[in-house]
Amino acid sequence: MTEISPVEKYFAEKTSDANYSLWNALLTINGIFISVFSLLSAFSAKFNIAFTSIFVSFSSISMLLILWNYISTKSHYIEVGKILGNPNYELSESKRKANVDRSIRIHKYNFYRENIVVVFLLIEIGLIVFSFARKL
Repeated sequence: MTEISPVEKYFAEKTSDANYSLWNALLTINGIFISVFSLLSAFSAKFNIAFTSIFVSFSSISMLLILWNYISTKSHYIEVGKILGNPNYELSESKRKANVDRSIRIHKYNFYRENIVVVFLLIEIGLIVFSFARKL
């Protein structure tokens, strides 16, 4: 097993913390958007239902993508834990390469989903600005 230095470990932990913080922020803002727009459409006769539906759809999809990141990361950690938790584990070179490739692929897909959610957030903000600008 490859040993990592304390500095590498520190930055790996900081990277995980930063990812989780971003994902939590994205989940929170989308949850707030869904709540606010659902309440506005329920209590305001003037509020555009089509606009609310589009907005809530973007927010819901965003939340699902971020939850997918959490689930894929958790399942990856469980797999790694199973390997490391076995005192007799010995991985062949092909298994080791497959595990590294899987880790890279999970990270890449998490990154893609994260970026899609950020783009959706920008679209949502644009929709809010457009909606308020239209009413002025």
